[in-house]
Order: sequence, then structure tokens, then C-alpha cells
Amino acid sequence: MSRVGQSGAGRSPHPREAGLVETLPLLTYDSTRVVPAAVVVWVEELGNYCKKEYGAIGTAFAIERQGRVYPTLPTIPQATPGLGEAGREDWYSATVAKEELKLALAARSDAIRKDKETRVRVFGLIMGQLSRASKEALAVKPGWSQLVRESDDPLQLLERVIEAHLTRGYDDPLRNQQYARMSYDQLRVGADESLVSFKTRFKAAVMALEAVGEPVPSSERCAADFILKLEGTRWDEAVRKCNNEHRRFDTVDQAMSFMAQFAYAKQPVQGRTWRTDTEHPEDEDTDDVELAAAPRVRECYNCGADDHLLRDCHARPLDSGMADRMRAAKERQARMARRDTRGRGPVLAGATEQQLRAALDALKRNADA
Repeated sequence: MSRVGQSGAGRSPHPREAGLVETLPLLTYDSTRVVPAAVVVWVEELGNYCKKEYGAIGTAFAIERQGRVYPTLPTIPQATPGLGEAGREDWYSATVAKEELKLALAARSDAIRKDKETRVRVFGLIMGQLSRASKEALAVKPGWSQLVRESDDPLQLLERVIEAHLTRGYDDPLRNQQYARMSYDQLRVGADESLVSFKTRFKAAVMALEAVGEPVPSSERCAADFILKLEGTRWDEAVRKCNNEHRRFDTVDQAMSFMAQFAYAKQPVQGRTWRTDTEHPEDEDTDDVELAAAPRVRECYNCGADDHLLRDCHARPLDSGMADRMRAAKERQARMARRDTRGRGPVLAGATEQQLRAALDALKRNADA
């Protein structure tokens, strides 16, 4: 199996490994699981960068396989000598045609030269945005040495990268196809997932089908499947509107645009329920109620355990983003502790002001005695 990871700001989760261009994501390979959405983001980011830096070749970084082609080079016009009114060769027209042909040949030659240079640069860019693990996984594929030695076919390299990072790594192609089909059929919207994020994962599932040679639905069918997978979610109202009016969309982007711009009915905001464990809540001030309050469900977002919160987790962070969240949670807890103890002596979490004063008086009496 393979796993693709993407870190923020174009950096690898490994602190000592970074891409050739730090503003672009670094594609990493792991043998534990597949994360197709990271491949989609990686391809789109590289495509946008190539469009800006190298021109038309950036359009070759398409999500759909049929869109991954090289730009068309200028063609050479047919040389036809001009004829006069009497059927004789017109020397002037023939000379003009020859000069135009020379210019066309020179333009085509220059375009071919620039195209070769651009392909080599784009090839180097793709290699520069691959981690060491990704290169090692690609190196075991047949024909890799020749591809790297020539370094002039970035689209073939892109195809190999996509295939290596979207398959399970089975030797049997049929099992890879079964996994890709199962991933596409079982794809669902995650909890609190945005429509943009789900569209990215949906396109990644389609790309995985292409990578393993599994039949890919048509563009219209993909759009219909995209809407179907939104049934029962917070976009269900728009889905029912489409079904009732028999709406059809040509692409997934059109379907998403309709879902995003649909005028949904206002829904009540879902809140969270809190509880306090104090005996007399009416005697508490605002600060003590906040300290005594606790959510009904305690679950660590890092390890999933229900006996502690993220700030108290001692397990290894899942990724760099989770590490930042854990550090922020610990710092926030420290700030709250400093704020609550500033000028008030020892504070007992959940105690009332009256209980605090009684405890302080008892301490003073014991000290005097």
C-alpha cells in the first residue's frame, strides 16, 4: 500500500526534507495507506506554477488523463507557387511564398528548441517536488533509469507518479482496480467537511480509477454521482431540488457550483451542551463557572482516547498540523492557569469565591497557630 502526505507551505513533514520550490507541496510516499486528495492538490499546484513560469505546458497537468497532453507546436504551411493570369508562374508570388515558408520553418525550429528546454525544466521541477521515499518507490518500476537519464518526458513521469501514489502497491493489477473501484463507490462526505474538500477527494477517486486502468464514468455520470453522494448531508435540500427538477450537469465543477450557490433555508445553529459539577451554581461568578464547566464528551483528537484531552496527550502527533494544535492547546492551558492564579493565591478548579475565601482564612489561622 502507499500513502501520500502533504505538508503546509510546501514543506515535508520531515524537517530536513523540502522541495525544490518551497512554496509548492512536497509529495511523500508511505507504505501504510493511500491519500488520493494529496495527489490532486500536488498536481494542481504544480500545474498552476508551470502555467505561470513556463506557459502552455502547464495545461498538461490536468486531473483527467485525456487532458494531459503536450501543447501543439506550430505547423508548416504548404508551399504553393503563385500563378499569373496566363497560367505562368508568378515570380513575385513564388518569392513571397518561399520567404513565408522560411519564416515558418524558423519559427517551428525555435518552438521545438524551446519546447525541449521547457520539458527538461518541468521534468526537473517534478523530480524536485518528490520526497526520497517517492523516488525510491518509483525507482523499482521498469524503465525508470532510462526515463531519468533522458529527462525530457515530464508527462510520462507525471503518469508514473500518479500511478505509484494512487495504487495499493499490489503485484496483481486486478486487486488495485478493485480497491480503486471500492474507494470510488464508498466515498462519502466526512463530518464537518467542506464542499471544496469533498470535491477534491471525489476527483482524486476518479484519478485513481484512471491510474489503475479501471473504467471511468463519463463526465455527466461523475457529476450525477457527485450529487448522489451529497444526499442526507447539509446539502440535501439542493440535491432534492436537482432530483425534482431533473437537473443534469456536464461536469463536477458545474454540479458543485450549483450546490454552493443554492439558496438554502435557514437552519438553527447547533450548539454544545455543557455541565457544571458545583453544588450551588447560583453562588458562582463567571470565572468559576467557566472553570467548572466541562464538555460532556472528552475525546483526544490525536489518539482518539476518551480519558484525556488533546492538551494532555503524550502520544506522538499524527502530523505537523496536529503537533501545532497540541502545542497551542498546552500554551492555552498555561495562559489560563497564569490568569486564574494572578493575585488570587492557590485556586481550586470549580470552587466558588466563598469557598476560596474560607480556604484562605483557614490557611491563615493555621499559620498563626
